[in-house]
Amino acid sequence: MTKNSAMNRNFPKGRALLFAQAERNGALLLSAWGILSTAAGLIGLFYKPLLIVEGIGFLFLLIGIPMLVIAVRHLTWSLRQAITVESLPAHLPKHFLQEEWDRVDVLLAVLQRGRDLNLLFFILGFSLTLMTRILDWGPYSKGMGIGLLIQSAFGLIYVLFWQFRNELYQRELKV
Repeated sequence: MTKNSAMNRNFPKGRALLFAQAERNGALLLSAWGILSTAAGLIGLFYKPLLIVEGIGFLFLLIGIPMLVIAVRHLTWSLRQAITVESLPAHLPKHFLQEEWDRVDVLLAVLQRGRDLNLLFFILGFSLTLMTRILDWGPYSKGMGIGLLIQSAFGLIYVLFWQFRNELYQRELKV
């Protein structure tokens, strides 16, 4: 089936609105994780008694701030989408379905890159943690590896879930 087959169906407005609200909830979850990561990073960065906690804090801060920026951008995008969907008639017009298909296509491409990046970070975090154990690089490096593992594991779970949701939504748009 081609993406133009999505225009042949009267896609219900409620379905698109539910997806826009779910996107908003996902952005709120990512915002909360970004805020918690940044706060934990600041606390851990200045916690001097344990170098491992300082290393974890550094990585949480390093990843938490960009994650917060991405989450705020995603939140504004999803709120704008919900407003757009609410202003449309009960059965969505064909031009909206085409735009929605293209938007979900872009989202899937971004999520694919995010999945690959988080997988790479997970492998790097595991390698760093393992290397600090083998080569005795010290607790700060081990903390950085653990921080990278934690952040990338959350990112990977988040991205995989949203990739799955977007693929389901795109399948529903197909007919």
